[in-house]
Amino acid sequence: LVMCVTVFGLSCHQAYGTANVLLLNSYHPQYAWSDELTRGVQDALEDIVLPENIYIEYMDGRRFVDDPIYSQKLIDLLHYKYQNNKPDIIITTDDAAYYFMLEFGEDFFPQVPIVFCGVNVFDAQLIADRKNITGIAEGMDIYGNLILMKRLQPSLKKIVILGGTMSFGLPMLASAKKIQLDWQEDPETSAIMLEIWDDFSLAELYQRVEGLPQNTAILMLAIHKDNLGQYFSFDEHLPLLTAKSKVPIYGMWGELMLGHGALGGLMNDPYQHGARAAAMALKILGGTPVANLPIQEKAQYTPHFDYLQLVRFGINIKRIPANSELMNAPMGWGEKFIQLISGWLGLLLVGALVVVLMIINIRLRIKNKTYWWAFEDQLKARTSELDEHNQSLQASSR
Repeated sequence: LVMCVTVFGLSCHQAYGTANVLLLNSYHPQYAWSDELTRGVQDALEDIVLPENIYIEYMDGRRFVDDPIYSQKLIDLLHYKYQNNKPDIIITTDDAAYYFMLEFGEDFFPQVPIVFCGVNVFDAQLIADRKNITGIAEGMDIYGNLILMKRLQPSLKKIVILGGTMSFGLPMLASAKKIQLDWQEDPETSAIMLEIWDDFSLAELYQRVEGLPQNTAILMLAIHKDNLGQYFSFDEHLPLLTAKSKVPIYGMWGELMLGHGALGGLMNDPYQHGARAAAMALKILGGTPVANLPIQEKAQYTPHFDYLQLVRFGINIKRIPANSELMNAPMGWGEKFIQLISGWLGLLLVGALVVVLMIINIRLRIKNKTYWWAFEDQLKARTSELDEHNQSLQASSR
C-alpha cells in the first residue's frame, strides 16, 4: 500500500512538473499589488511545477487603460507567443486579464481551464456558459469600510469616496453609487453625508483634499488615471495626496496604501489571494474537475492600520477592532522585556559557545602535547638504543 501511494505521489508530481502554467497579470511588476499576487502564485507552485514551465505575462493595463491600439498589439503578441505553446492552465490576476480572457480566451486557448483572482465586481452571468472557468473574486468591502470609519470617527459629518472613470473603475463606482443611495435612506447612517469624486486632475484633487473640513474622511477606490490622462502611481502620488490631506484616507488595498500615508481599513492581502488561486489551479492539474471547484465570490478583508496615522489624526486606538494588524506600532513593555531577555540570552549563548570552544581548544592542545611528549620519549629511547647498538658494533670491530 505504501509503495502504491508513493508511486501515485511521484506520478502526480511528474504530471505537475511537466504542466505549463500561464500567469496573466493585468498590470505591471512594479505595481506592488501585482508583485505580491505574483509572488503568492509562484510560492504556491514552487517545488510542484517546474520553474521554466511557469510563463508570466504583464498586460500593463493601468498605464494603457482604454487604449485600443495597445490592446490589439497585445493580442497579436500573445497569439504569436502561444500559438504553438499552449498552456495546460491559465491564472489571471485582476480585472483586465479576466475580461481579456473572457473575450479572447476561447480563440487563443480553447477549453483550457482558467482560474481568476482579483476581480472586484464579479458578474456570474458573464461566465454562465463557460464551464472551464473558476476562481476567487476579490470583491470589495465599501460598506464595511464606511461602517468602520463611522466607528473610528464618531463625529464624522462627511465621507468622500474617491474613484476613477476609466473602464476598470466604472463597476466600482456603480457599486459605490448604489451604496450611497442606501446609505442616505438608512436612519442609522444618513447623518453622515456621502460624496463621490470621480472627475478631477491630480492638481485639482490635491487642492480639493487640502480644503476638506474637519469631521471628514476619505475612502479611496481604484484610480488608474485622472481626467487629463495622467497615470496615478500609488508609490509616487498617494504619499503626496495623504501629505496634503488634512483628513484621514482609508482604503482596501493594503499592499498599495499602508506605508504611503493611508490610515488603513478593511483590506485584502494580495499574497494570500494569489496563493489561494494557485492552490485551485493545482487541484485542477491534479485531476479535479473545474465544476467541482465553486467560484468564491469575495476575498477575505481584515482590519489593517498604520499606527502613525492613527496618532496623526487623534483616533483612539481602543476603537479599532480586536483582530486588527498594526503597522509601525510601538513595542509594549512586555515586548520590550522579551526583546531584552532575548538579547541577554543571545549574549549568554554566544559567551557559552566561546567558552566551550576555548575548552575544546585547550584539551586538543593538551592532548597534542601529551602525544608530542610521548613521541619525544620514544624518540629519545630509540636514539639511545641506536647509540648503544653503534657502540657495540664499534667495540666488536676492534
